[in-house]
Formats: sequence, C-alpha cells, structure tokens
Amino acid sequence: MATLNIGRVRPVLRGAWSGATTDYVAMDWVSYNGSTYIAIQDVPTNTAPDSDPAYWEITSTKGDKGDTGDTGAQGIQGIQGIQGNIGNTGATGAIGPTPAHGWSGTQLRFEVTPGNWGTYTDLVGPQGPAGTNDYNSLVNVPASFAPSAHGHAWGDLSGVPSTFPPDAHNHDSSYVAKSTITISTAAPSGGVNGDIWFKY
Repeated sequence: MATLNIGRVRPVLRGAWSGATTDYVAMDWVSYNGSTYIAIQDVPTNTAPDSDPAYWEITSTKGDKGDTGDTGAQGIQGIQGIQGNIGNTGATGAIGPTPAHGWSGTQLRFEVTPGNWGTYTDLVGPQGPAGTNDYNSLVNVPASFAPSAHGHAWGDLSGVPSTFPPDAHNHDSSYVAKSTITISTAAPSGGVNGDIWFKY
C-alpha cells in the first residue's frame, strides 16, 4: 500500500522570532514587533519576518493604541521609605518682631499668642552664701611675704595718738654723748635763771 506525505497540516507556534534560530520551516508561526507571521517555505538563517515576503506571510498586525482606560481604584499605602540625608543649613532668616512682654518687679513674662500670656520668670536668682575675708580661705595667694625696706608716714598709721602729753622722767649719763658736762642753774644769755642748764 502506497504512503503519501502531505507535510504539516497545521501551524506550529514557535514564539518570538530569533535571528539565532536556524531551522524555521514552512508552517512555523512566530511573533515579531507586535505582529504575527507564518513561514510559507523553509527560511534562510537570520531572515526577519518583515524583510522578505517570499518566506514570511503576515497573519496579524499590531493594532492602534487604544483609548486610555478608566482610573483604577487607589492602592493601599506603601511602607514608609528610609529617611533621606539632612540637607544643607539654610540662610539665617530676618529677625522677627519683639513679642509683647510684661514686668512684675524682677519677674518677666511674654505673650505667647494674642491674649495668651506665659508665666512669670524671676530674673534674679536666690542670694548666695555669705563670703569670707579670712586669709586662709583665699586661693592663689602666697604663703608668706618676703620683707622689704619701706616707710610709713605718721598719718598713714591707725590706732596711734595724735599728741604725746609730757611725762616726768630723767636721763642718766648714758643718754649723753659728751664725756665732760657742766650742770648749772645760771642761765646763759637769753635764758631764765633757776632752770637747770647743761654745758658741754
């Protein structure tokens, strides 16, 4: 009984056309640039479907762009992204107006918003402890003072009498520098008799 070879009787879908494929034969069906083509005979290697109608026949073409569809429903909110880098410091702004303020003695308060005042703050703090003038409590002072030649005027001294009243006393020979002294009641010229006079 004789056998009759009628070849392929239906197309074979080969997917997207590739120039690397070397075995495209008749009835191979491929997609290319949005359209579909069918091989009408064995195709030489790297023969694009739109380059030679002797090997490829177009079966469907890419249609025109359709109308924009309706806006879809809003999707769920995505997760928060990571914080970006801190930007550069901006320029210093202009000085704003001085806020309204009020005093009560040494206490001061400011108007926070129109008609809304903050609390008073006392600008004078509590009094500190009493100081001391004790030399031993001072810091950064020398432990002793080296002697130095100096003098003081009588008026610079304190706690001394302004005058010295006379007082009965005598002087023996140790207070006299001369070795020969004559004591006499006879007054020298200009003196008063009866006083004691020393002649040396």
